[in-house]
Amino acid sequence: MEKNCFDKSVNRQCVFLAALIGIGFLWSGTAYMVQVYRLLSFLDGGTVNLLACGLYYVFQAIGIGVFALLSAKYPTVARRRALPIFTSTAMVAFIGISLFAPHAGVVIAAGALLNLLIGGLSACYLTRLSTDIPQQRRGLVFGIAYAFGSLGTWL
Repeated sequence: MEKNCFDKSVNRQCVFLAALIGIGFLWSGTAYMVQVYRLLSFLDGGTVNLLACGLYYVFQAIGIGVFALLSAKYPTVARRRALPIFTSTAMVAFIGISLFAPHAGVVIAAGALLNLLIGGLSACYLTRLSTDIPQQRRGLVFGIAYAFGSLGTWL
């Protein structure tokens, strides 16, 4: 029997995945902002803006691409729960480097690697969204998760 979008087990899965993705957005958004504010200790606002809204978004896109290639080549590895956990753990390391590094170049490099991982983590969650949530619920689940992460980061 095929599940529909009004099935109770699907509703639980939607809530669980919305919470998981929302926490991922909250975590990665907070990490991103911490790193950007740290750059302001070294560079003027215009340069930080170029890095944060230019170079770092390119690294996020590369992270998504790397995840897509890994998923195509090793589909079982890409679906495992260890990948988001590993990615989040590595993000903590790069945030630590960003916070305590005494040189702008090190902070910029750590930020680039952090954003590569943010892209990979986002790809993990988007993959879960597209494979585990019925099409009729994807927009709602993503919207709730994004709102939670964005508002939480802003607060």
